[in-house]
Amino acid sequence: MPACPGWTVHHAVCHLVGTADDLLAGNLHDAGSETWTGAQIDRLSCHSVDELLGKWAESAGLVAERLSISPKLYGAQVVFDTWTHEHDIRGAIAEPGGRDTDLVSTVALGYLLTMTDRSIRRKQLPSVRLTVRKMGTVLLGDHEKNSGCLSVALTEFEVLRAFGGRRSAQQLLGLSWEGDARALLPLFCTAVVRPPSTSLLE
Repeated sequence: MPACPGWTVHHAVCHLVGTADDLLAGNLHDAGSETWTGAQIDRLSCHSVDELLGKWAESAGLVAERLSISPKLYGAQVVFDTWTHEHDIRGAIAEPGGRDTDLVSTVALGYLLTMTDRSIRRKQLPSVRLTVRKMGTVLLGDHEKNSGCLSVALTEFEVLRAFGGRRSAQQLLGLSWEGDARALLPLFCTAVVRPPSTSLLE
């Protein structure tokens, strides 16, 4: 898949189903790491996509029940990851759609902005004044403690792809920033999310 070099659509579905299995089993050590996702693919790659989708559907009720009694951020993280890979798959099969029109994208966006705000504060990066069509303008980071503030206006879809590890450094710097975005590049490199080496066009 262009959005996940080294993965196929089958691998992505294995990961989504494996995440549901691991959540129910309490196997969350190193969640999100390459080792964790690799084990999911190794474990489930013997199943066809249809079999995996059936297995995923069977577990959906139990996953929803588990998340309903978990901290809200956990559930939002699962929604964000699922949304991200949905659009990775859509890109791979040339079937774009569902980009910014439903509750799922709203939950995913809320999760991503919460984590981005925390990361900016922790890394003491310049704050970001982000304008999103549905949400209006939000300030990420601590403008009083950290010098500098950058501004950018993006669609919901582009926020989720840019801040969610699906845009190259060149693409990130090419967004309509007011201010020098180079100081923000560390924001886009984490243990589980990092810019791709080549630009992804969607």
